[in-house]
Amino acid sequence: MQSEVEVLDVLLRRSDCDSLAWADGGDAEDASALLQSLSNQQWTELVTIRAKRNASWRACLVSVLQPSHGRVAQRLLLDSASDQDAEVAFLAARSISFYCGVNASAQGPFIDFKIRNRSFLSQAKETAGLVDQVRKVDSLCAPEFQRQFELLEAVLEARA
Repeated sequence: MQSEVEVLDVLLRRSDCDSLAWADGGDAEDASALLQSLSNQQWTELVTIRAKRNASWRACLVSVLQPSHGRVAQRLLLDSASDQDAEVAFLAARSISFYCGVNASAQGPFIDFKIRNRSFLSQAKETAGLVDQVRKVDSLCAPEFQRQFELLEAVLEARA
């Protein structure tokens, strides 16, 4: 019988986070449920496996990481903002932005205290180099994402 980490690894290896099969009601929900069930030891195992996986695998993982999955998940999400792959870094920055309370509408980005995870925001503010990494991602994005990331930068620098 496979462990949750092995099942998750197989799921992430065969997935594409840009596909409909990954989206709502698909493999992303299965991956998120598996992450929720991991023990501390299994999170350590996942971190080790992550270092050996390709960008597509890492992108899928980042797209489902949530602060509610625990401290290791939070650290993985924050560290992924500096991933060597631009898509992984972008997905991480988008998630970080959301969990730090930066939301978007047709009128542009705004602070949304209802979605803000205070403990995650605190950890994000303490993460050395995170603002610089967000700026790198920001420089590669379309204007609508640039505005969102600029607001995140302000939040992380405690100006908002």
